[in-house]
Amino acid sequence: MMLSFFILPHLGRVATFATRECFEAERANLTGTSSRKKVERILGCSSGQANRILNNLRGGELLRVSLCEQIFLLLSDGEKQTSEIIQVVKGNPGAVKNELSRLVNTGEIIRVRRSVYTLKLN
Repeated sequence: MMLSFFILPHLGRVATFATRECFEAERANLTGTSSRKKVERILGCSSGQANRILNNLRGGELLRVSLCEQIFLLLSDGEKQTSEIIQVVKGNPGAVKNELSRLVNTGEIIRVRRSVYTLKLN
């Protein structure tokens, strides 16, 4: 009787350790192919944080190609209209138009006529 009085309070700690070890094992087994819901459950985080964690597990964020580089690559084939550039370039149409204006103002590209652009020949 006296022994159970001393052991009983520690049984809760044993269950806690077992649960903790279980979650640590599941956490160690997380990979980039794990589902977002599984990451949320194991780590106890929000869906946005789970997406960031999965993105890091999958190799980090992909490097974005700047608008300027995309525009130069597209114009290397010849003259293009603004609508063609906007369709091909990955970005907000307003940002693409602003970048075109900036490139014309700095002299890196030439505006041939209204909404038609080409690379500046050196």
